Amino acid sequence: MSKIYFFGKFFIFSLILFASHFLINSNIDQNISFEQVKKIHLFLALTTFFILNTILVIKSKSPDYIGFGYLAFVLVKMAISLVFIYPTIALKNDSIKTYVFHFFIIFFLYLLAEVLLIIKELKS
Repeated sequence: MSKIYFFGKFFIFSLILFASHFLINSNIDQNISFEQVKKIHLFLALTTFFILNTILVIKSKSPDYIGFGYLAFVLVKMAISLVFIYPTIALKNDSIKTYVFHFFIIFFLYLLAEVLLIIKELKS
């Protein structure tokens, strides 16, 4: 699979996920702002893009260490995510639970896409 096709799939997934999240939040939930939705998706899309790109580099240089590299990057992503959401949690307002819920639902959807893309790339 070419890199353009690989990252094209990820980009389309990111846009669809962002649009869905925005529409659901603006029409049904409305507990977090558009800026917060935008920040969540930008953060998760960039970290996921970095992980996918790095896994492709690891695959080309040393394919035996893809699993270890992926595990390390996912753990780092989780730690960075906690640092990312800490300022919002520290505000201690009424929408903390909703924000954290939104963040982790989107986090796990990006994680699922990440895993599926990596498995598909490894099979090819």
